[in-house]
Amino acid sequence: MRFTEINGVGQNLTVILDQLPSAQIHNGGNIEFGRDGKLYLTMGENGNPANSQDTSVLPGKILRYNSDGSIPSDNPFGAANPAFAIGLRNSFDFTFHPQTGTIYASENGPNCDDELNRIVGGQNYGWRPNYPCGDTDPAFTAPLIRFTSSIAPTGVAFYTGSRFPQFTGSLFMTDFNTGRLRRFVVNESAGGQVTTNEIVVDGGFGQLLDIVQGPEGFIYFSSTTAIMRIVPQ
Repeated sequence: MRFTEINGVGQNLTVILDQLPSAQIHNGGNIEFGRDGKLYLTMGENGNPANSQDTSVLPGKILRYNSDGSIPSDNPFGAANPAFAIGLRNSFDFTFHPQTGTIYASENGPNCDDELNRIVGGQNYGWRPNYPCGDTDPAFTAPLIRFTSSIAPTGVAFYTGSRFPQFTGSLFMTDFNTGRLRRFVVNESAGGQVTTNEIVVDGGFGQLLDIVQGPEGFIYFSSTTAIMRIVPQ
Protein backbone atom coordinates (compact mmCIF):
# COMPACT_ATOMS: atom_id res chain seq x y z
CA MET A 1 0.00 0.00 0.00
CA ARG A 2 1.04 3.59 -0.60
CA PHE A 3 0.13 6.50 1.61
CA THR A 4 1.30 10.06 2.13
CA GLU A 5 2.64 11.22 5.49
CA ILE A 6 1.10 14.56 6.44
CA ASN A 7 1.92 15.94 9.89
CA GLY A 8 2.64 12.49 11.24
CA VAL A 9 -0.52 10.91 9.86
CA GLY A 10 -0.76 8.51 6.91
CA GLN A 11 -3.28 9.76 4.39
CA ASN A 12 -4.43 9.04 0.81
CA LEU A 13 -4.13 5.27 1.20
CA THR A 14 -3.80 3.50 -2.16
CA VAL A 15 -3.55 -0.27 -2.69
CA ILE A 16 -0.71 -1.05 -5.12
CA LEU A 17 -0.71 -4.86 -4.93
CA ASP A 18 -3.42 -7.05 -3.43
CA GLN A 19 -3.80 -10.71 -2.52
CA LEU A 20 -0.08 -11.48 -2.41
CA PRO A 21 0.43 -15.10 -1.28
CA SER A 22 1.35 -15.69 2.36
CA ALA A 23 1.84 -18.51 4.82
CA GLN A 24 2.82 -19.04 8.45
CA ILE A 25 6.52 -18.98 7.48
CA HIS A 26 8.81 -17.60 4.76
CA ASN A 27 6.91 -14.53 3.62
CA GLY A 28 9.89 -12.27 2.85
CA GLY A 29 8.30 -8.85 2.72
CA ASN A 30 10.96 -6.20 2.19
CA ILE A 31 10.31 -3.44 -0.38
CA GLU A 32 12.72 -0.95 -1.98
CA PHE A 33 12.80 1.29 -5.04
CA GLY A 34 15.78 0.65 -7.32
CA ARG A 35 17.84 3.18 -9.23
CA ASP A 36 15.67 2.32 -12.24
CA GLY A 37 12.59 3.63 -10.42
CA LYS A 38 11.07 0.14 -10.18
CA LEU A 39 9.60 -1.33 -7.02
CA TYR A 40 11.34 -4.51 -5.83
CA LEU A 41 10.08 -6.84 -3.13
CA THR A 42 11.10 -10.13 -1.57
CA MET A 43 8.66 -13.01 -1.50
CA GLY A 44 9.59 -16.09 0.53
CA GLU A 45 8.60 -19.50 -0.77
CA ASN A 46 5.84 -19.90 1.85
CA GLY A 47 7.46 -23.06 3.21
CA ASN A 48 7.23 -24.89 -0.14
CA PRO A 49 10.65 -25.23 -1.87
CA ALA A 50 9.01 -26.13 -5.20
CA ASN A 51 7.60 -22.60 -5.41
CA SER A 52 11.12 -21.19 -5.81
CA GLN A 53 11.61 -22.95 -9.15
CA ASP A 54 8.12 -22.35 -10.52
CA THR A 55 8.08 -19.12 -12.53
CA SER A 56 4.27 -19.21 -12.71
CA VAL A 57 3.87 -18.43 -8.98
CA LEU A 58 5.09 -15.49 -6.88
CA PRO A 59 6.68 -17.16 -3.80
CA GLY A 60 10.42 -17.86 -3.70
CA LYS A 61 11.41 -14.82 -5.76
CA ILE A 62 12.55 -11.25 -5.80
CA LEU A 63 9.78 -9.46 -7.69
CA ARG A 64 9.91 -6.27 -9.77
CA TYR A 65 6.98 -3.92 -10.45
CA ASN A 66 6.30 -0.44 -11.68
CA SER A 67 5.38 2.02 -8.95
CA ASP A 68 1.67 1.62 -9.74
CA GLY A 69 1.78 -2.19 -9.38
CA SER A 70 1.90 -2.98 -13.10
CA ILE A 71 4.62 -5.27 -14.48
CA PRO A 72 7.57 -3.77 -16.39
CA SER A 73 7.79 -4.94 -19.99
CA ASP A 74 11.53 -5.62 -19.67
CA ASN A 75 11.30 -8.08 -16.77
CA PRO A 76 13.63 -11.06 -17.37
CA PHE A 77 10.97 -13.78 -17.27
CA GLY A 78 8.58 -12.03 -19.61
CA ALA A 79 6.50 -8.87 -19.84
CA ALA A 80 3.62 -10.43 -17.86
CA ASN A 81 5.80 -11.97 -15.13
CA PRO A 82 6.84 -9.94 -12.07
CA ALA A 83 9.73 -12.30 -11.19
CA PHE A 84 13.18 -10.69 -11.28
CA ALA A 85 15.21 -13.53 -9.72
CA ILE A 86 14.15 -17.05 -8.68
CA GLY A 87 15.40 -19.94 -6.56
CA LEU A 88 15.24 -18.08 -3.25
CA ARG A 89 14.06 -19.49 0.06
CA ASN A 90 13.39 -16.41 2.18
CA SER A 91 15.48 -13.35 1.43
CA PHE A 92 14.96 -11.20 4.50
CA ASP A 93 16.38 -7.94 3.14
CA PHE A 94 18.19 -6.44 0.16
CA THR A 95 19.98 -3.26 -0.83
CA PHE A 96 21.37 -1.65 -3.97
CA HIS A 97 25.02 -1.08 -4.79
CA PRO A 98 25.48 2.71 -4.62
CA GLN A 99 27.27 2.95 -7.99
CA THR A 100 25.75 0.22 -10.17
CA GLY A 101 22.37 -0.41 -8.54
CA THR A 102 23.02 -4.17 -8.35
CA ILE A 103 21.00 -5.92 -5.65
CA TYR A 104 22.75 -7.53 -2.67
CA ALA A 105 20.45 -9.69 -0.54
CA SER A 106 20.52 -11.75 2.62
CA GLU A 107 19.09 -15.26 2.35
CA ASN A 108 17.91 -17.57 5.10
CA GLY A 109 18.75 -21.24 4.61
CA PRO A 110 17.33 -24.24 6.49
CA ASN A 111 19.89 -25.45 9.08
CA CYS A 112 22.74 -24.64 6.69
CA ASP A 113 23.65 -22.28 3.87
CA ASP A 114 22.53 -18.92 5.13
CA GLU A 115 23.84 -16.65 2.40
CA LEU A 116 24.80 -13.26 1.09
CA ASN A 117 23.79 -13.09 -2.58
CA ARG A 118 24.47 -10.74 -5.46
CA ILE A 119 21.15 -10.67 -7.31
CA VAL A 120 21.17 -10.36 -11.11
CA GLY A 121 17.95 -10.32 -13.10
CA GLY A 122 16.99 -13.65 -14.64
CA GLN A 123 19.28 -15.77 -12.49
CA ASN A 124 18.36 -18.82 -10.41
CA TYR A 125 19.79 -19.07 -6.88
CA GLY A 126 19.16 -22.76 -6.40
CA TRP A 127 16.68 -23.27 -3.58
CA ARG A 128 14.53 -26.28 -4.49
CA PRO A 129 13.16 -29.54 -3.11
CA ASN A 130 15.88 -31.84 -1.74
CA TYR A 131 18.39 -28.99 -1.71
CA PRO A 132 21.82 -30.30 -0.60
CA CYS A 133 23.81 -28.30 1.96
CA GLY A 134 26.88 -26.72 0.36
CA ASP A 135 25.27 -26.96 -3.07
CA THR A 136 27.77 -26.52 -5.93
CA ASP A 137 25.50 -27.35 -8.88
CA PRO A 138 26.75 -25.13 -11.74
CA ALA A 139 23.19 -24.77 -13.05
CA PHE A 140 22.53 -22.29 -10.24
CA THR A 141 24.13 -19.01 -9.18
CA ALA A 142 26.38 -19.47 -6.16
CA PRO A 143 26.25 -17.14 -3.15
CA LEU A 144 29.00 -14.64 -2.42
CA ILE A 145 29.24 -16.02 1.11
CA ARG A 146 27.76 -19.18 2.58
CA PHE A 147 27.50 -19.58 6.34
CA THR A 148 27.78 -23.23 7.37
CA SER A 149 26.11 -22.73 10.75
CA SER A 150 22.73 -21.05 10.89
CA ILE A 151 22.93 -17.32 11.71
CA ALA A 152 19.60 -16.18 10.15
CA PRO A 153 20.89 -13.12 8.25
CA THR A 154 18.49 -10.19 8.32
CA GLY A 155 19.15 -6.54 7.36
CA VAL A 156 21.71 -5.39 4.77
CA ALA A 157 22.81 -1.90 3.77
CA PHE A 158 25.68 -0.13 2.03
CA TYR A 159 27.34 2.69 3.93
CA THR A 160 27.89 5.74 1.72
CA GLY A 161 28.42 8.43 4.36
CA SER A 162 31.54 10.25 5.51
CA ARG A 163 31.13 10.05 9.30
CA PHE A 164 33.01 6.73 9.20
CA PRO A 165 35.47 7.13 6.30
CA GLN A 166 36.96 3.71 7.06
CA PHE A 167 33.55 2.18 6.28
CA THR A 168 32.57 4.17 3.18
CA GLY A 169 31.48 1.77 0.47
CA SER A 170 31.18 -1.19 2.86
CA LEU A 171 28.22 -3.54 2.98
CA PHE A 172 26.81 -4.25 6.45
CA MET A 173 24.62 -7.16 7.50
CA THR A 174 22.88 -8.02 10.76
CA ASP A 175 21.80 -11.47 11.90
CA PHE A 176 19.12 -12.81 14.20
CA ASN A 177 20.72 -15.86 15.79
CA THR A 178 24.04 -14.46 17.01
CA GLY A 179 23.15 -10.77 17.17
CA ARG A 180 26.24 -9.81 15.20
CA LEU A 181 26.82 -6.91 12.85
CA ARG A 182 29.13 -7.85 9.99
CA ARG A 183 30.99 -5.68 7.49
CA PHE A 184 31.97 -6.74 3.97
CA VAL A 185 33.95 -5.06 1.23
CA VAL A 186 32.71 -6.27 -2.14
CA ASN A 187 34.39 -5.80 -5.50
CA GLU A 188 31.43 -5.04 -7.75
CA SER A 189 33.58 -5.02 -10.90
CA ALA A 190 34.61 -8.60 -10.07
CA GLY A 191 31.04 -9.85 -9.69
CA GLY A 192 30.77 -8.93 -6.01
CA GLN A 193 33.89 -10.77 -4.84
CA VAL A 194 34.18 -10.32 -1.06
CA THR A 195 37.59 -8.96 -0.06
CA THR A 196 36.82 -8.11 3.59
CA ASN A 197 34.63 -10.04 6.01
CA GLU A 198 34.70 -8.90 9.63
CA ILE A 199 32.51 -8.69 12.71
CA VAL A 200 31.94 -5.09 13.82
CA VAL A 201 29.53 -5.76 16.70
CA ASP A 202 29.92 -9.16 18.35
CA GLY A 203 26.54 -9.54 20.02
CA GLY A 204 25.24 -7.95 23.19
CA PHE A 205 22.17 -6.22 21.73
CA GLY A 206 19.81 -9.15 21.28
CA GLN A 207 18.46 -10.61 18.05
CA LEU A 208 19.14 -8.12 15.26
CA LEU A 209 16.65 -7.32 12.51
CA ASP A 210 17.73 -4.42 10.31
CA ILE A 211 20.39 -1.80 9.57
CA VAL A 212 20.22 1.55 7.80
CA GLN A 213 22.29 4.69 7.29
CA GLY A 214 20.70 7.80 8.74
CA PRO A 215 20.57 11.12 6.85
CA GLU A 216 23.28 12.54 9.13
CA GLY A 217 25.64 9.68 8.26
CA PHE A 218 25.35 7.65 11.47
CA ILE A 219 24.60 3.91 11.38
CA TYR A 220 21.39 2.59 12.98
CA PHE A 221 20.56 -1.04 13.63
CA SER A 222 17.56 -2.60 15.33
CA SER A 223 16.83 -5.60 17.51
CA THR A 224 13.50 -7.09 18.55
CA THR A 225 13.34 -4.55 21.40
CA ALA A 226 15.42 -1.47 20.53
CA ILE A 227 17.07 0.75 17.93
CA MET A 228 20.80 1.42 18.37
CA ARG A 229 22.92 4.16 16.80
CA ILE A 230 26.63 3.99 16.05
CA VAL A 231 28.41 7.34 16.22
CA PRO A 232 32.12 8.21 15.79
CA GLN A 233 34.17 8.24 18.99
